[in-house]
Amino acid sequence: MGDIAEGLLNGDFDEITGEYLGPGQGFPRSLHYNNGPREYDSSSALYGVKNYLRKRGVTNWNNIVVAYNKDVLKIEFPGQIDNNKIAIEIQKDFGAFVKYVRSELIKSTGK
Repeated sequence: MGDIAEGLLNGDFDEITGEYLGPGQGFPRSLHYNNGPREYDSSSALYGVKNYLRKRGVTNWNNIVVAYNKDVLKIEFPGQIDNNKIAIEIQKDFGAFVKYVRSELIKSTGK
């Protein structure tokens, strides 16, 4: 993905006008529309994460999500891992998740 596209996802650039806003906070934003973090419910957050991974050719999205939690988020679960909760945390800093996925894809493909 290009730097501008990543900047739009991270909130560095206005999602409507493309104007530089300064360092983003991990979510798309706009001075003309929504200047704060979007509220995500767990199903839409997980859908967004799975859709992003699917478009990059990742067939087993669960492995990446669990690995990201283990390596970066470090959310502990007393029982079964809650992918919805992880997805909500991913949405808070999606730019970091994008960088992680890119590095993992490079490791796995060697490109």
